[in-house]
Amino acid sequence: HVAPEFAAAAVSGTLRLNGTGTWRGGVVGGRATVSLRDGKVDDVAHKVMLEGIAVDVEISDLAARRTEPAQVFTWRSGRYDVVACGVGRSEFALEGDQVRVNEAAIDVFGGELSVPSLVMSTKRPEFAVVARVNGVAVDQMLFLLPPILAEAKGRLDGDVKLRRDATGIQIGNGRLSLRQGETADLRLAVKPG
Repeated sequence: HVAPEFAAAAVSGTLRLNGTGTWRGGVVGGRATVSLRDGKVDDVAHKVMLEGIAVDVEISDLAARRTEPAQVFTWRSGRYDVVACGVGRSEFALEGDQVRVNEAAIDVFGGELSVPSLVMSTKRPEFAVVARVNGVAVDQMLFLLPPILAEAKGRLDGDVKLRRDATGIQIGNGRLSLRQGETADLRLAVKPG
């Protein structure tokens, strides 16, 4: 109902619903609170899995599909395609078919990736944003880098463009550099000739 694109996802956990409302002319009105604890979402089609989900959504207007501002969604671990992720947190609000993400952060590659505010549709969850990267470990993201590196160590900070469309999430141009006072070790791959 909220995001038809994710209708095939498997969701489990303890769900609690509390609210008051009306039913007039086939329209549901009123308020509700939806809580999910120990949740898990597994969406094979979108290659997303999140575990340890906790969220309380205060819906201020059921008919308008509007929440109170600053709803918080957290998870303990997960993955996107082949990328493992750790703890994550997103602060958001819903208004009809629009989702406004005020801020979001996720532990990934031994560091943190955070995004500023963005707005997207629940019917077409597409966005483009510049994400901040803090303290990611090069050795944990080596499989994403060109094959000229056989081994690498060090921590990077910077910015990277993220885009989500119907094909999934793409990583675009960005700037990553060594953290202040950090050193790096690189070993290039041996190539014949």
